[in-house]
Amino acid sequence: MRIQTGLDAMHIDRLDGWIDQAHVDRMAAEWHDQRSKILMDSRTHLAVNQTGQSASSVRRSTAPRGLEALRSHPEEVPG
Repeated sequence: MRIQTGLDAMHIDRLDGWIDQAHVDRMAAEWHDQRSKILMDSRTHLAVNQTGQSASSVRRSTAPRGLEALRSHPEEVPG
């Protein structure tokens, strides 16, 4: 909601000549990225809740595979 309010206010400022189009384009792109991330996070949480898994159980279930991948390819470990 705050992102859309910001976009609306920025549009009005642009029409009034307070800011230039380049600034509008830059901010709109940033806010679009933020909104997309929020929507993706919301969908992830909804999917986790619908399957009955918590985020921590998802991490625990994938951790052994990650550890095994690191062990099988030690040359790819940063450091």
